[in-house]
Amino acid sequence: MEVYALEILNALSTQNILLSFNYITLMQRKRLDYLIAILILLRDNIMGRYQLSKLLNLGEGITRNFLKYLKEKGYIDVIRGGSKLNEEGMKFLSKLLNRLRIRSISEINLAHILKGNYSGYGAAIPASYCNLSTVTLRDEVVRNGAKGALILIKKGEIIEMPHISNNIFKDYPNLANEVVNKLKPRDNDLIIIAFSENLGSALLALIRTLLRLNNLIS
Repeated sequence: MEVYALEILNALSTQNILLSFNYITLMQRKRLDYLIAILILLRDNIMGRYQLSKLLNLGEGITRNFLKYLKEKGYIDVIRGGSKLNEEGMKFLSKLLNRLRIRSISEINLAHILKGNYSGYGAAIPASYCNLSTVTLRDEVVRNGAKGALILIKKGEIIEMPHISNNIFKDYPNLANEVVNKLKPRDNDLIIIAFSENLGSALLALIRTLLRLNNLIS
């Protein structure tokens, strides 16, 4: 995995990310989930190698190489307490998410809707890019390592949770506010929230599902 991690970064660091995806091999694509997860976690938090390794269940040596290369590319700053994505890193991540048709991705607080100690990550994407049913999509998220998933759809001024709520602003106002404030979905956006006891597992499951929707992994 160590070699593939560096090759992915080399391929995606070209000026044309859209084109560079075409040159990423199947084996390399299987490592994209970790690259994107590390970028997002370092966007949201100051984290060290050990924290990232434990959170993502990734070897410390591999995590070290990811961080080393991101630093060499000028995408992260090493500061007290760990590493943090900098402005150049933010630009790179933005281009990457745009290529994957991800409008936004953020940690979502689910304490007000789920019993148990669950952590969640959510993403908003155009619904037109997903041809899976709600149940199939939820099953896909679980297959990719999450404990469960919430699937929402924004329609005009309301957000639906198919088969559960016609309007979460009415039925689950705290969740609605969390989604709107952090993901800022547009009309006809599909919102996928993966959750697990481990935040890293939820994030990886979400990313793998989004990669699957883009036909980048099988």
